[in-house]
Amino acid sequence: MKKIDYHLDGYSVEVNNCLSYNIAGAVSYYEKKYLLIYCAFWGLYSNWAFKSDKNRVKDETLKQLGLQSYKVNKISYFNFINVICNILEKGNPVIFYVSSSTIYYLISYRHEISYINHSIIIDEINKKFKLCHIRENSINKELITMLTNTQPFSDYIIPFNQLKKFYKNNRKLFGSNYTKYCLEFITKKENKSLEYIFQSFINDFNKYFKIENDMILLLLNEVEEKKFIFDMIFDEQIHRTLIYSMKPMLDFLEECYCLKKDEYLHAKNNFIDTRNMILKNLCKQKQKGNFVDINKVKELKKKMILCYDKIYCLLTKVKYNDIFNLIKSHIKEISCDSQNSIYPITNLLNVDEYCVENSVWKSDNKTEEHWIMIEFKSLCIIKNIIIEHSHYEKAITNSFSVYYYVNNGWELISSIFENHAVFSNIICNDIYTNKIKILISIPNCTNNFIALIRKIKIKGAIYEKK
Repeated sequence: MKKIDYHLDGYSVEVNNCLSYNIAGAVSYYEKKYLLIYCAFWGLYSNWAFKSDKNRVKDETLKQLGLQSYKVNKISYFNFINVICNILEKGNPVIFYVSSSTIYYLISYRHEISYINHSIIIDEINKKFKLCHIRENSINKELITMLTNTQPFSDYIIPFNQLKKFYKNNRKLFGSNYTKYCLEFITKKENKSLEYIFQSFINDFNKYFKIENDMILLLLNEVEEKKFIFDMIFDEQIHRTLIYSMKPMLDFLEECYCLKKDEYLHAKNNFIDTRNMILKNLCKQKQKGNFVDINKVKELKKKMILCYDKIYCLLTKVKYNDIFNLIKSHIKEISCDSQNSIYPITNLLNVDEYCVENSVWKSDNKTEEHWIMIEFKSLCIIKNIIIEHSHYEKAITNSFSVYYYVNNGWELISSIFENHAVFSNIICNDIYTNKIKILISIPNCTNNFIALIRKIKIKGAIYEKK
């Protein structure tokens, strides 16, 4: 068994809530980066896709990581520890839901709470000494905030008997139904590479990140239409969802699209600050009474829409015209197994073209397998490869592998099967090579064998021997 990381470079419960951030911590049991990715999907889904449907946000986010959560039934004081041990021995982290007032070490809370407001993660056990290792994210919050901008997970060793007392106290507080939802575990259903998850996020971001879907703009539309601001505007969760959940989402977006920090930082901060300004203004208006300044509401909407334009502009620039794109600046030759006379392989060199329909490569229809090879003028350091497939679902490249040339042979970088994403972001981790090959095994989900690629971007640098 392994322990969950402290996540000193992570976030805090403010980016979603106490329960959701602990789930993000629990999924990082399988891969440390899953904490960031879970929070990123959570922000996207909560603001644009599924909004107030909390269960669907959670289930869909776990599904993107190849994970699934299960509640444990038939829990009692006598089998409580055995159930936890059995789950952990199968390699799955356990989430134990509690009322924070019943756990003696949660000194950051000041009030008695009579509902599920907290959880702890159990990620390791020692049967010999009857001890379990737990993580939780709220102890000494005031002190930790003074030391770091993040809220690392705290680390405890708890005797089995003490853990049973926690269960007993919560059982008294919540009644018999508590046994049906007090324990949850997360298990891996399918193996998904980080490259595949990156693609899924890019795909869903392109699908949902639209002005008309944005919860904060829908809120402004409702205020403008009804000329009334509801009391929920003061709810702490509203502010966490609409403002603070943007941080991990936009951080992950930066990584997925390989955006330049200096250019992107202003757009990212502006996007978050504008949402913060909108909620602050609505709160101030509500505090003054029921009168709504409609002109101000319209002004706030315009400012939020302008923030979208800045994000869209940066993403467009990265996809089609990046100065670090080796396809544009350092290519020696690009070749393929076959091509359509109207859609030749050289179309992939038109990196400055924006969504031009005929600026694509198409293979012939004779064989199912196809390949593309890119040769550079000299040795390069490859950081990532972004492939843009067809925008038509059935014509998206279904299965393919990417290789690099080294030591007089081809080495696999990544294989992707049953792809449904328009963009494939292949992380290369600084590969040194002068050739890249893409081998397409299943060109699409139709009845023909025609492969179609719209764009290829290879981010890297020319290797200069010192």
